[in-house]
Amino acid sequence: MVCLNHPDTEAVARCGACGKPLCAKCVLKSNGGNFCSEACAAKAKASASRSGDVMERAGKADSKAAVKKIIFIIILLAIAGAAAYFYSQNKKEIDAKVSDQVKTIKKKGQKAIDAGHKALDKESKYKRDRENMVK
Repeated sequence: MVCLNHPDTEAVARCGACGKPLCAKCVLKSNGGNFCSEACAAKAKASASRSGDVMERAGKADSKAAVKKIIFIIILLAIAGAAAYFYSQNKKEIDAKVSDQVKTIKKKGQKAIDAGHKALDKESKYKRDRENMVK
């Protein structure tokens, strides 16, 4: 690889902004990098500045998201604690209501089953055929 400005000279570096091969005479050291011109050095510096800004904003966004998660968890724990406290203070009434609801559901379920049995013909052809298969 040869220098673009001096085709008879071997390149020792590439421009950090545009990538042009450069010989030792053409290398401009700036901001810790090798560049072909002040314009490329300025572009690289501006790009680094923008990158730093983007990284800083991303860090702030990440910290905001972490704070939101922590607040959400605290709210959930507060709700769970309040529910546990309410249950502990009203255990007898809540258990009685739940028990009544379970009994009501069981009664309604049994009524539905009984109604279904009554709706079926006791001596249907289907039933006779099934019983005859078993015999």
